[in-house]
Amino acid sequence: MRKGQLGVGQFKRATGLLELDRGKAISAVATTLGVSETTVRVWRNRYEQEELQMLHGKPRLSSRR
Repeated sequence: MRKGQLGVGQFKRATGLLELDRGKAISAVATTLGVSETTVRVWRNRYEQEELQMLHGKPRLSSRR
């Protein structure tokens, strides 16, 4: 990924948080972004704890060895 480009996950997280800030319901944000309501709640909760650092996501463990 080149500098200045967002991955799909980062874009969805950022968009979801902006929509929540604008007063959109969790269910509406989830439907718009094609994710579950639980996912949107996780984003919101992580943002409350980690602020903008949460946009970068957490590294996933690889099952490849």
